[in-house]
Amino acid sequence: MKKKLAMIMAVISVLMLVLAVSASATEVKVHSESGNVFTKAWTKTKYFDSECGIAEVAFNTFAFDEDTIKVFHTTKTHSGRVVAGSKQAQTGNKAAGAWTSRADVRHASGTINWYASY
Repeated sequence: MKKKLAMIMAVISVLMLVLAVSASATEVKVHSESGNVFTKAWTKTKYFDSECGIAEVAFNTFAFDEDTIKVFHTTKTHSGRVVAGSKQAQTGNKAAGAWTSRADVRHASGTINWYASY
């Protein structure tokens, strides 16, 4: 009986590990900028995951200088993240076929990185 219980517990542990690994998201850097590109507002569209995902990255100067991202994916749950110096902002997760909300962070000098997770 103890051997059966140990075997069942081992199988459950392996299954939990497999599920945890398969449920983890992939994060990719979709864009990076530094230097003189932050003098006026701009928006760029970036594709990822064999063009199943779209990230809209931007530098906005409306109220104050900010870096933004929103993300769309046709087949997977997804989110976005923008990192500006020591500050970062992340969108919420969104189901396949829908845009995330926009995440924005106050612009900082140096390199700005935009990421998509799916």
